[in-house]
Amino acid sequence: MFRKFILAAIFAITQTASVSAQTANADTIKAFKTAQKAQKLLKSGKTDKINKGIELYKQAGAQGLPSACRFLAEHYRTATPPDTAQSVHWLEILGDLGDSTAIDRLVDIYSGKLSNEGYYTNPDNEKIGEWSKVLANRGSRKGTEAYANYCLAKGDTTQAIGWLEKAADLQSMQACKALASIYASPGNNQSGERAFIYATKAADDGDKECLYLLGNMYKAGFGCEKDLNKAISTLEKCADFKDSKLIIASCKTELNGGKNDPSTFATFLEAAQNGNETAQFIVAQCYYSGDGVEQNADEGWKWMEKAAENNVAYAQYSCAMQMLSEQGNGPKDPAKAMEWLKKAAEQGMPEAQADLASAYLEGRNVEKDEKKGVEMLENAAQQGNPMAIAVLAAYYINHSTSEEDHTKGVVLLQTLAAAGDPDSQFNLGVCYMNSVGTKELVQEQKLVNDELKKMGEGKELTDLQIAAYWLEKAAEAGHPLAQQNIGLLIVQQIIPGDQQKALEYIRKASESGLAQSQYTLGMLTLTGQAGVKQNTNEGIALLKKAAEGGMPQAQNDLGLIYMQGGNGVKQNAAMGYNWLKKAAAQGHPAAMFYLSLCYASGQGTTINRPEAKKWLQKAAQQDIDSEVKKIAKDALKQF
Repeated sequence: MFRKFILAAIFAITQTASVSAQTANADTIKAFKTAQKAQKLLKSGKTDKINKGIELYKQAGAQGLPSACRFLAEHYRTATPPDTAQSVHWLEILGDLGDSTAIDRLVDIYSGKLSNEGYYTNPDNEKIGEWSKVLANRGSRKGTEAYANYCLAKGDTTQAIGWLEKAADLQSMQACKALASIYASPGNNQSGERAFIYATKAADDGDKECLYLLGNMYKAGFGCEKDLNKAISTLEKCADFKDSKLIIASCKTELNGGKNDPSTFATFLEAAQNGNETAQFIVAQCYYSGDGVEQNADEGWKWMEKAAENNVAYAQYSCAMQMLSEQGNGPKDPAKAMEWLKKAAEQGMPEAQADLASAYLEGRNVEKDEKKGVEMLENAAQQGNPMAIAVLAAYYINHSTSEEDHTKGVVLLQTLAAAGDPDSQFNLGVCYMNSVGTKELVQEQKLVNDELKKMGEGKELTDLQIAAYWLEKAAEAGHPLAQQNIGLLIVQQIIPGDQQKALEYIRKASESGLAQSQYTLGMLTLTGQAGVKQNTNEGIALLKKAAEGGMPQAQNDLGLIYMQGGNGVKQNAAMGYNWLKKAAAQGHPAAMFYLSLCYASGQGTTINRPEAKKWLQKAAQQDIDSEVKKIAKDALKQF
């Protein structure tokens, strides 16, 4: 029933495009004449004629006359009161006509740079990307910078690097600065040599961030030969930036064979007194060892505790160890020591995680908890966070490609599931449903309670049967996701079961607020399938709940239902458009396509060909739904 709507809208696009092509010259002449009439009316100075002239300019602008669009954009900007939304509207039409000045201004508007003129304060990244790409493709440095930043904001670092390289070739120091930062950061794009090249360029232009980066690169020998003297001379050019003075002092200490002199210690002490936590830790070490200052253990403890309070993990760990040791400084307070150790472990410090795990395993200064100790030891090895056994199971299953680890996770889940934990029962059911971590287990290892053992007497249970067992256990305990899953498995006849009980599970999950269940039950109620009594109003109400809960599929389907009407549903194109718009905004491919048709045909909204094209392009660029992608690409050819 939706296909007619699609075909009709595509036909409308094709027809409109064809007519536009045939009458382009006539429209231009007509628009020009309309604008001439508008000019005469505006010169009259009479309000009614001026208003009529503006309306004529709108007609000319809508017909694609650039001068009319320019006039309207400026008129609405300077009107009393200004109407910036209308100003942007005409600038966008002008931009669609290829006017570089308008596009340049649109980039500034959507970047929030013209808020002083009444335009948007908050940047609109999608619009920035849309318009800056046009400028970038025309070789504009400004557009190239803006589009590169858009790509970075979208997380597309690879494409961003390509555009930043082009901007750097156009002598953009901002691009050089960004490239230096990207290439210096850990990850797949890290390249010390490239970072050094671009940091040097931006540093030569006086950029403090790049001077700071370059100084650190000289210090570490990253991307260049290590040169502490060059590091010092470079950092002295930005001595007031970040902790440059500390790094300079650190370089001097290294040049002095790792020993501080009174001058470098004075630098660290000044920074520590000003609240720099790293300097506080260094000063503490200096007082303990007598490095650059007279040895003073009490002063050392004072500064170590300050650093710990400022969340320096190594200082927290040091405080813990000293408070637990008879030879350490500070008060002997095991309870406080464990607090510091926990804080350091929570920051991911491997030594602290290992020591804390050992303490839990041995019951040293904390209540003994072997499982928690194993978990922390594993996290220390993996540089993860300490969690309970359920989280460790989730780690094994979700974050490892090793079947052996998956099996460990399933075994842990089975322990918790057999003890009656609904979350573990649900997760275990999902593992068995997808045969994750179960391949290496023999049936004896899978039958972890008397009920399963009885089920498995004299026959081999399949993973799906065991999955159904655990999902139903969790469902009986009120777990919504388990109720949804076991309900669907039975309703779709993937496993045998009581259809009415399955529907009751789905209904309970729906009542708990699970959008997927509301959608499932809504569709079954609308169509009267699976033994559900057909009820249009109830079905629509359930779909609305799912849609209002943010489920894109429900929003899309509800939008299409209202667009077409029928089968007891009154047609409401405006409501259909609103739901499709919500789904499209969340990236639903079909909704993007249908929304473009709404804009193209004016169903539920006003005709807006730029918006129609934009959403059609989005649908054609997505990779989630290949069928929609193909239809959208075909439609674009006719647009």
